[in-house]
Amino acid sequence: MMIASGLLTGSHLTKRFGGIVAVNDLSISINLLEIKCVIGPNGAGKSSLFNLLCGALRPDSGELMFKGHSLSRLALHEISRIGIARKFQVPSIFESLSVQQNLEVSVLKPQSKFELKDRVDQMLDRIEQSDMRDQFAGNLAHGQKQWLEIGMALMSEPEVLLLDEPTAGMTIDETLDTVKFIHQLSDHAAILVIEHDMNFVRALGCHTYVMHQGGIIADGPFSGIENDDLVQAVYLGKM
Repeated sequence: MMIASGLLTGSHLTKRFGGIVAVNDLSISINLLEIKCVIGPNGAGKSSLFNLLCGALRPDSGELMFKGHSLSRLALHEISRIGIARKFQVPSIFESLSVQQNLEVSVLKPQSKFELKDRVDQMLDRIEQSDMRDQFAGNLAHGQKQWLEIGMALMSEPEVLLLDEPTAGMTIDETLDTVKFIHQLSDHAAILVIEHDMNFVRALGCHTYVMHQGGIIADGPFSGIENDDLVQAVYLGKM
């Protein structure tokens, strides 16, 4: 499958674990300030795909490009520094540090004390946690932890943000608030989301890829995807 070039592009990516093909000749692309979503049943290969896109795994074949340059020789930390950040499925925060300290330690580029304070203050406001800056992160509610980790990822000023199930464990109201939050973030970065909650994906209303057995079986606007017979068969366990 040929795809147009984009900010972050994976072409014919394949990843095997022994006899299991987790990602199978998959091509995907996301452009600047764009939101896209990846859905699929458990075991479809979504997390393996994200691990390839952020450099945690290297493909057995295929090419990963960022701004037209190959990422094949770059280490995980180097990929983070050039502008690709990831939020994991389970919040990965420092529970024994304050909310403010979690944001401070997430900065990758050297900054003056005043620049750092200004950036942290702005991020606290963006994630709506200014009044919780001195609280231990471990004391936050689950949804607040999810937003804090997104804030931590944003402190590196990424051009591409990979969000792995950002609404897992959230209430309905928190989920809808996160939809609004992600749309606001798309003014600053391209965002690729993995999600199981179809109500969230429907509300997000973006271009959606459907994965099954390591490959993409459908992609397009979610309004069309959810009525696709093949997609429904996959989700109903008929394939």
